[in-house]
Amino acid sequence: MGYCYWYEGNGRQFGLHITPLTVADKFGAQLEAKEAAWIFTSATLEVSGTFNHFCQRLGIEDATQKILLSPFNYSEQSLTLCASIFAEYKSDEYIKLTRRNVIACDRSKYRGVVLFCVLLFNDAWFSRILP
Repeated sequence: MGYCYWYEGNGRQFGLHITPLTVADKFGAQLEAKEAAWIFTSATLEVSGTFNHFCQRLGIEDATQKILLSPFNYSEQSLTLCASIFAEYKSDEYIKLTRRNVIACDRSKYRGVVLFCVLLFNDAWFSRILP
C-alpha cells in the first residue's frame, strides 16, 4: 500500500521514522508460517458485531470469531461526565468546568477515571486544577 514518513525532534536529537500503512501482508504471512492458536482480546476490536474490520487490517482470513459480552452493566454501574462546551482546553472556563466535574466524581461513592484526549491538557490540569 504505502508508508507514512515523519520526523520528530527533542532538544538536540532528531529522528526519522517510517511506518507501513498496512501490516496485513506481513502479519498474514506470520499467521500462515506458524501453526498456532492466535487469541486477540480487547474491548474495541469488534465493530457492528463482527471482527471483520480488525481481521482485514491484519490479513486474517477464515478465523473463528467469538464475542464474549461483558458482565459489567455500563448503564447502571457507570457515569460519564462530558464538557458541554467547546472551549479552548487551557481556558479558565474549561478548567473551571473540568474541576467541577472531577470534584463531583470525587464526592460520589464510586471510584472513577479521568481521561483526557489531549496530552497537553494533562499539564494544564495538574498545574491548575489539582488543589
